[in-house]
Amino acid sequence: MRTNIELSDNILTVETFKDLGNVIHDLEIGQLELSEPIRKVIIKNLNNNLEKHEVQDYLFSSQLKKLEAVDILDSGKGFCSDDGLVYTADFKYLVFCPLGRRGTVKIHEGTERVYEYACYECKINHLIIPDSVKRIEQYAFHSNMFLACVDGGKGLESIGDASFKNCTSLKDFSFGTILERIGGSAFQNTQLTKIFLPEGLKYVGSHAFSTANLKDNGEISHITPDKMYDIHLPVSLKEIGKAAFCNASNIYTKEVNLNTVIAGARANGRLSGTSFSHGCDFWKLHIEGLQPIVMPKEIDSINVIARRVKLYAEGKITSPPETYSKSRRTTKYATALEHRKLYPGKDVDEFLNKNIKEVFTFMLMEDNGERLMAEYIKSGMFTDEALQNLIEHIEKSNDFSDNSLKYTSLKAYALQAMKHSQDIFEI
Repeated sequence: MRTNIELSDNILTVETFKDLGNVIHDLEIGQLELSEPIRKVIIKNLNNNLEKHEVQDYLFSSQLKKLEAVDILDSGKGFCSDDGLVYTADFKYLVFCPLGRRGTVKIHEGTERVYEYACYECKINHLIIPDSVKRIEQYAFHSNMFLACVDGGKGLESIGDASFKNCTSLKDFSFGTILERIGGSAFQNTQLTKIFLPEGLKYVGSHAFSTANLKDNGEISHITPDKMYDIHLPVSLKEIGKAAFCNASNIYTKEVNLNTVIAGARANGRLSGTSFSHGCDFWKLHIEGLQPIVMPKEIDSINVIARRVKLYAEGKITSPPETYSKSRRTTKYATALEHRKLYPGKDVDEFLNKNIKEVFTFMLMEDNGERLMAEYIKSGMFTDEALQNLIEHIEKSNDFSDNSLKYTSLKAYALQAMKHSQDIFEI
């Protein structure tokens, strides 16, 4: 073993970071073997003017995946340590959190920035951010899969790209009142379900809140309706990236303009990780003081819909505008059904009359589609014309044995609904 290193009780003591690099090299080529993983590294001297990323290069080693703490004894030459974490000597930057660190991490009071990749793939479950921290840089907490709770952070002005991406246990995050920027994919594959963005926020990047549905075995699955979220948009928000809020079921805003609607529609488009189910095919735009507008997840003519929404917000039209006719694929049918449920009218009835066969086929593709279709029929969602068209379609299609029971059941509901409406008319 090299004379300037010492290994005892899972603690590796070296003179400099260069010596640490030599130990890592010897481990990688098999010249040095350890019976137990390294849990702590002690650096005696900092005799080189290292950059922050160079310190990370030494410590982000596959040989140090179980590392829980770093202790720098000579703290007057660029870097220091506190509670096992590495900072710049003035504590302005948090530079590194050991890969094997577990439990709670409390960032040093007075720290202003969390450096990029500083806490990448750590095992912590609780993070405390002092109000002195102004900026979290890109990938800072990426893939902290056990991180479930984040406290503090009221002084944050910027949250960088992918900074909390793949923190799959994270279900809650409080955004401070002076936050101005949230980067792309910042909270992608988290489990946030209630998101209150502060007034003063100006930018949200693409896929920022492309959240995940975590199965019991830890795998990421398709988003289902119960995993969609509500989000409150501040008036100050000027730029929204594509699919920023792709899993939102409700978007709330105090006021709206053309650019906001266009950006919001693009931000709430469907991604491949969203379930193709009725509840995931539409969302609702809530403008303060007005009835909500049912919006499709996939839109062909965003500008047309945006102008309709603007006219409604300005009071130039009195009813929530229809948007389903400007949708694409199956989202148009889910949007039309929800619009009809909230705002019955001639136009939506005519649309459903014309497209009842497609609605029927779309609904039966879902796991609970038969139940949903039956509920819609029994609730009076469809006109007699639509029901008659549906019955004719069922009779033509009933030779498919796999679906014959479903078809027969739904045909009976349709016949009963038509008889009920005729009885009411006769009375």
